[in-house]
Amino acid sequence: MSDFTIDKKDIEAEEKQMALYLHIPFCKKPQRCIYCDFFSTTQGSEWRRKYTERLCQEIAERRDEALSRPLSSIYFGGGTPSQLSFNELQQIWEAIRKYYKIQPDAEITIEVNPDDISREYVQNLRLLGFNRVSMGVQTFNDRLLQVIQRRHSSNQAKEAIQILHDAGFHNLSIDLIYGLPGQTIENFEKDLDTALQMPITHLSAYTLMVENGTKLHQMVENGELELPSEEVCLNMFEILCRKTRDNGFLQYEISNFSRPGFESRHNSSYWQGTPYIGVGAGAHSYDGKIIRRMNKADLKAYIDAKDHVPHENEELKEKELYNEFIFTRLRTRKGLSLEQLYRKFSAQYTEDFNHTLTKHLREGNICKDNGDFVRLTHQGIMISNDVMSDFMAI
Repeated sequence: MSDFTIDKKDIEAEEKQMALYLHIPFCKKPQRCIYCDFFSTTQGSEWRRKYTERLCQEIAERRDEALSRPLSSIYFGGGTPSQLSFNELQQIWEAIRKYYKIQPDAEITIEVNPDDISREYVQNLRLLGFNRVSMGVQTFNDRLLQVIQRRHSSNQAKEAIQILHDAGFHNLSIDLIYGLPGQTIENFEKDLDTALQMPITHLSAYTLMVENGTKLHQMVENGELELPSEEVCLNMFEILCRKTRDNGFLQYEISNFSRPGFESRHNSSYWQGTPYIGVGAGAHSYDGKIIRRMNKADLKAYIDAKDHVPHENEELKEKELYNEFIFTRLRTRKGLSLEQLYRKFSAQYTEDFNHTLTKHLREGNICKDNGDFVRLTHQGIMISNDVMSDFMAI
C-alpha cells in the first residue's frame, strides 16, 4: 500500500451518498455451490416472475428512504442476478428509475456467472444501463471447479470475460477464491497469472470460508475433502499481494484490488458507512446512523407480503457502531479518519483506541497518513485479524 493524498472533500462527498442493493436469490439447478451460505434458491421461472413483481413493489414502498440522496451506486447481487430474463431486469429498472434519483455517473453493477453470458445477453445489459459487471470465476482450474461444483468451465470463464470486454464493459471485476480443497500454491499462482492477463479492471480474492450448514462443511467434517493449511493460505495471500501490485493493481481493501480509478464504489460504501437500501428477501439496509434493517430470508413470505415485506430493525449501540467503524475502515487502503472517530464516539472508546494505536504504531502494524488517517501497513495486513481484534471494545 503506497502513500496517497486524502482530501476532506472526499469524506464530505461520501457522507452525501446513497447506495441501492437488490438481492436476486435465484441459482440455476440442479444445486448450489458447496461453499455458499447466502440466501438463494433453485426455484423456477414462475417464482422469478412473482419475485420480480414483489421486488418492484418494495422499491416503490421504500422510496422515501432516499428522498434527499440520489443513488451513487446500484448493485444487483445474489444468488445469480443473470438468471433473470431481459424483461424481468427491465421491469426492475423501470421501478428504480420511476421512484429514485440516480447520479449521472452512478456505478451500476450486476453479478453474473460465466455460463449465463452470451453476446445477446451482454448487449441487453448495455441497453439497460449497466456499466459494471462482477463475475464469479472462483478458479480457472477445471478440476477445482468440479470439486466446488461450479457449473462453468475455465474456457467458459475466459470466453465470457472477452465477450463482456468486446461489448464495451471496461469496468469488469472477477472473483477468485483461494484455499480451495486440494488447491496448491502453484494452482493459485496460475489462476492469478490467467486473471491478470485478461482485460479486467478489478479483482476480488477471498480465502475460502467453511460456513456451518453448507455442503462443504459437511464434506470437510466427514473427511471427504481436505483444505490447505493456514501457512499455505498465508503464502497464497502474499503471492496475491505481490502479483497484483506488479501488474498495476492497487490493494484498496484487504481482499480487493483494482486498476487506478476502478475501485468498487458500491463495496466502498459499505466500508465507509454510507447509507444503503437493500431490497429483496434476505437483503440488509443501513440508514448511515444507528438503524440496520434485515428483510426476512423467506422467499414465499416475501412474495406473499401484502403490505411491507417481513423485516426486523435493529438499533445499534455505541459499542457496536465503534467496533464496526474500526473493522470496516481499517480494512481499506484509505484507512481510518481520526477526526471522524473523535467526532462519532465518546471518550470511553477514543481513549482506549489511542492506547492501542500507540502500541501498533510502535510495532509497525499501523502507520499515519497526512496526520489524520491511520491505516494498516503491509505487515499489519498480514495479521489484520489480530490487529483489528486488539482495537475492538468487548
